[in-house]
Amino acid sequence: MNTRTDLYIVRGTEFTELAQLACKLSEKILSNQNTALILCHDDTQARSLDEQMWSFKDAAFLPHEQRTSPNKDYPIAISTLLLHEAAGKKQGEDADALIYLSPSLLQIEPRHSRRLILVNSEESNLSKARSLYKKLKTAGGEVHYHDLR
Repeated sequence: MNTRTDLYIVRGTEFTELAQLACKLSEKILSNQNTALILCHDDTQARSLDEQMWSFKDAAFLPHEQRTSPNKDYPIAISTLLLHEAAGKKQGEDADALIYLSPSLLQIEPRHSRRLILVNSEESNLSKARSLYKKLKTAGGEVHYHDLR
C-alpha cells in the first residue's frame, strides 16, 4: 500500500497546540466521509484531546470515542500507545487515516493510506521529524511537509 505522510510542525511546545490541530484535521477528515484513529502517547494526552474535541467549536460536533478503532457511530477513535500495543497489529486497520500526536509514536508503521504526524517545536522533536522526513523521502514515499510556525 502506498501511504501518504503529512508532517505538521506546530508553533508551540504545548500538547494543547497539537490537540487543536488534531481537531481541525479530524474535522476535515470527517467532511470527506472518512474515519481517523488518533494515537496519543498516554492516557493523560487522550483525556486532554477528548476534552478539547468536545469544546473545539460551539456549532460543530466531532463524533469521537476513546477506543482502539473508529466505527460508524464514532468515526474518530482516540487511543494510546499502550492500547495500541495491547490490541496488536489489527488496531485501527479500518481507519482511513492515522494521526500521531507524539514523536515517540513515529516508529509505528501504519496500515493506512494516510498518516498525519503532528510535531511540536521542541528541538528534539524537530530533529526526529527531520530524520523521519529524510528516511521516508529516501524510501520513495509520498511525504508532505507543513510548517505552521
